[in-house]
Amino acid sequence: MENMADMKRTPAEMKAEMQSNEKQDYYPLSLYLGSDEVEKLGLGKCGVGEELMMHAMVRVSSMSSSDGAGGKHESMTLEIRKAGMETAAKEKSEQEKGEALYSSSK
Repeated sequence: MENMADMKRTPAEMKAEMQSNEKQDYYPLSLYLGSDEVEKLGLGKCGVGEELMMHAMVRVSSMSSSDGAGGKHESMTLEIRKAGMETAAKEKSEQEKGEALYSSSK
């Protein structure tokens, strides 16, 4: 998948948050899946710490913008409409297969 952004906060972002008393998570985003979602996505055998690749179709359901003493703050809520998951190892394997296919045809 192209154009994937690293959501890890930079030291500068973390410093700015400490000064503004905002939430101080290292990775600010999380997604809770209940039993039904875990089953639908076939994630029952995953373990804590395992990395997965998620592909999702989302819909912007709300947007907000405000100006305050700490500067401008913008937020957005996304509804996940469709999703697919695979292990990082499977994603890498598929990528390697593609690279092997294209490199051998030269």
